[in-house]
Amino acid sequence: MMEIQHFSHEHPLVLIQIDDTLRYPETECHVCAQDLVPEACPVYGCKDCGFYLHKPCAERQLAPQIDHPLLPPHPLILNTELFRIRSYGIYHCSCCQKNCVHFFYHCSECNYDLDLECASLVPTLKLRDPSHLLFLFEKVDICRYATCSVCGDDFGGADSKINSPIFVCAVPECVHALHLHCAPITLPQTVRHEYHNFHDLVYTKSVTEGGHWDGYYCDACEEKRNPKFPVYYCKECNFACHVFCGISKELPSLIEAYESDCLQRGDCLEALLRYYKDKLPRLRSEKEELENKLEEIAQKVGALEAQRVIHQLSKLLTG
Repeated sequence: MMEIQHFSHEHPLVLIQIDDTLRYPETECHVCAQDLVPEACPVYGCKDCGFYLHKPCAERQLAPQIDHPLLPPHPLILNTELFRIRSYGIYHCSCCQKNCVHFFYHCSECNYDLDLECASLVPTLKLRDPSHLLFLFEKVDICRYATCSVCGDDFGGADSKINSPIFVCAVPECVHALHLHCAPITLPQTVRHEYHNFHDLVYTKSVTEGGHWDGYYCDACEEKRNPKFPVYYCKECNFACHVFCGISKELPSLIEAYESDCLQRGDCLEALLRYYKDKLPRLRSEKEELENKLEEIAQKVGALEAQRVIHQLSKLLTG
């Protein structure tokens, strides 16, 4: 019988065979939160506690803390306490907005959380908006209930990884997220693509070529695309590509032009700094309140201790 001692659990985990006797929530891996499918891969578990890990997840090296571009001021600490509840609900990932019910990285100062998948993502570009600090992720698996803050449409649900890169705001407690094609930057009306040098590709709001939803592909990257999303399109050649694929090389300069225009208008781009500047007085006030409460508690404890001593002396004298 093989067993390991995992850092997140007090009991040894034994290599077991998953069968139909295990029911939800025991049938989820507590690292990746995926179902434990019989015969899919070996599983380590503690049946007494209902704690299970896929073998690869159990062997995964997780840093106790990380620095991430989405939260530059503070490190994020690995949290392994399950189903922790905040005063307003379950912890949720500040990037993909999914619930964090298993392992995730957490900053208590900012109420900022990243699940393991989002913590491993590296943003492609940064867009400093007057109200938001946005990072572009090419393949973030956004919550299926989340919607774009600009157009109000969803991000494709289970297919979000294949539809459109997404801008996510890094300001703590802000759930602002938007499609690339909904970003405030000015998209060119026509582009030339290296895979289609015959004609210009025209920005087109929607291209449906017939067939089923899963039959729409980008002719540049050959990945699936959402037919309701804009594309760069050549009608003559029936060539359609994601907006990102059409402007990926020009995107940094488009963002730079937008930020330069904001500065010329006198708009502030430091949304994250403004957030902490506004939050600092509140944190100081909360700190003072806590210190005062602690002082009151210390005085009460001191008084109770004095009463206890007097009571003990009285018993001795009267005994």
